[in-house]
Amino acid sequence: MDVGFIGLGKMGSRIVKSLSTSYNVTATDVNNKQRRKHQKVCNIVPSTTALCASLTPPRVVWLMVPSEHVDEILSELIDNLQKGDIIIDAGNSHYKESIARSSVLDEEGIQYLDIGTSGGTISHKLCMMVGGSKIAYRKIVPLLKTLCGDGYQYVGDTGSGHYVKMAHNAIEYGCMQ
Repeated sequence: MDVGFIGLGKMGSRIVKSLSTSYNVTATDVNNKQRRKHQKVCNIVPSTTALCASLTPPRVVWLMVPSEHVDEILSELIDNLQKGDIIIDAGNSHYKESIARSSVLDEEGIQYLDIGTSGGTISHKLCMMVGGSKIAYRKIVPLLKTLCGDGYQYVGDTGSGHYVKMAHNAIEYGCMQ
């Protein structure tokens, strides 16, 4: 399975390194320094257009970017993707934004998954809470197993992944206080 990846910050870098051990990963980031840093880890391209062109349909494009940049990136992607492709938003988007984004992408036939991602501190594996289409979810289960071992779960319709992550954060930050 080919995976397109956008966002090579701390968490994105960790995910790309893990996925690249088992999958053909093509990645990009707005930061040229981050792109250079990952050249030996995966295939690096300069833009979202080049990223989409390098993947074989049906494509899987994973976003690990700050929530305020998701809509801008989705606008770029929507012109370069086609019916049956999957977009994963695994950043900290608000669940209501995820629902709205999914509606727009559904009109284009593009599947959208919202994933709450917890990095954890004890294990090298991640914990992921997936919301969205069950059909799209089943297609990415191999990726989730690589990243999470058994630490992932389908939690419901679109918005559920980010909603569960929001509740997770509230509990976690409350415990830290």
